[in-house]
Amino acid sequence: MATLSTGWVVLGGFAFGLLLGSFLNVVILRLPPRLEWRWREDCRQALAELEGREAPAPEAPM
Repeated sequence: MATLSTGWVVLGGFAFGLLLGSFLNVVILRLPPRLEWRWREDCRQALAELEGREAPAPEAPM
């Protein structure tokens, strides 16, 4: 079995770290505001239906 040099292991670890960091960026920083925006939109529509009127225009997403 071939052995990998230290440089290739470091390069592979660096690439894996970039991929993991990119994924965590989306999950931690970007997803919660989008979920909150969707939650607010759903509440706005539900309240409008209860009051028997049309829902107001949605706010611009963050």
